Amino acid sequence: MEIIKKNLKAADSIASTSYAMARQTSKLINCRAEDIYITPFGVDTKQFYKRNMNKGNEIVIGSIKKLTPKYGIKYGILAINYLVNNLFAENKKNTKIKYLIYGEGPERAELEQLVKDLNLQDIIEFKGRIPNNLVPQALNEFDIFLGTSVLDSESFGVAVVEAMACEVPVIVTDVDGFKEVVDNGKAGIMVPRKDYKAMAEQIYKLVKDSELRVKLGKLRENESLKSIIG
Repeated sequence: MEIIKKNLKAADSIASTSYAMARQTSKLINCRAEDIYITPFGVDTKQFYKRNMNKGNEIVIGSIKKLTPKYGIKYGILAINYLVNNLFAENKKNTKIKYLIYGEGPERAELEQLVKDLNLQDIIEFKGRIPNNLVPQALNEFDIFLGTSVLDSESFGVAVVEAMACEVPVIVTDVDGFKEVVDNGKAGIMVPRKDYKAMAEQIYKLVKDSELRVKLGKLRENESLKSIIG
């Protein structure tokens, strides 16, 4: 940490990929966040774009993230459990959804056990590590993208931006990096971190309404998210 501080203080100028990271950096070396240049991640729209896919009847929900506690995949699993056993309780047998989790990490065994304990093996599937060149294809298989992080150390939601470029509607938690990506809820649905019930309720809205999914996937700055989701 001291080496990082020394190097940052010795720099003539500092650039950050997000305002969230700039704020954390300013605290680290006692400088103004406003003096740090912001150079956000870009998305290669020649790779990340909406593709025509032959989809079945299932609604596919997905996440792409390292399986560690700070990324909150557990709360995505709990949201699916609440969705299936509460919001879809009366029509459970006819609820055709899948939750695909891409990524590896030290929490995988614990998350797999949680899925077994909740008896969700037929709905939730761990897909493992995904090569970068296959991410656009995977995103286009999704009908809904979940960003479930629980800490403000999530400095920028690259996978969220990539999903948005593919016109996949996104539901994210209110961590700092995601706030920037979805413009504080103007370009995607935002729920409180760890609030799996709130996430489930928003998933429910999108699962039930295909037109709403399309509208959110194509959301533009001049449209009102509130007017679309009510």
